[in-house]
Amino acid sequence: MNTWSRRALLAAGFSLTVTSAAFAALSDVDPGPYTFATGGYPMWYKDSLDQSLELCQSRATSTRAPGAPGAPAYMCTLLPEPGIYDDALPLVFPDNWPPEMFWFLAETSIPQVGNSGYELEVYVAGIEAAFAAENPVDGDQQSFARIRIRASVPRTGTYTITHPYGVETVNVTTAGRRAINITRDIGIGAPGNFQGALG
Repeated sequence: MNTWSRRALLAAGFSLTVTSAAFAALSDVDPGPYTFATGGYPMWYKDSLDQSLELCQSRATSTRAPGAPGAPAYMCTLLPEPGIYDDALPLVFPDNWPPEMFWFLAETSIPQVGNSGYELEVYVAGIEAAFAAENPVDGDQQSFARIRIRASVPRTGTYTITHPYGVETVNVTTAGRRAINITRDIGIGAPGNFQGALG
């Protein structure tokens, strides 16, 4: 089995140790009724420790993290979408609403150390609000959990990736950029069924 360099392992191990101590599984979702104030979505998801995450609609800006290209550094992921969502106007469903929002979104990366060839390009974990046909339409609301791992590795072989929400085993047959490319969308159900993300 191939391993990450010592420095990357220490960084990943530390972050996973810190994260795992606070980990709890999703256990409940707002039963409704769902209103246009939240785009027809549940207001919250709750974990087994009775902690709730509300649908993040705030346009408060962060002084610590840069925004996405062309967007302010909002604390919530509210990306402008020309003709669909103008972040300079009030948030109004369905006339000015983003195609995706989040109850929770975490992203990170670990840069390559030296010329090792090992790099975690992106790790994403989130609970997403989206629409079956992509654009905001009442009756098309869906939610799901997403795990995404994209990593470069210099050698073929079997890799085991442990993250806060599970363990992935990947058999890499072609080494290089994004040799590990995993996206797991969990719980995409029929529009209006928000139970799937509970796992």
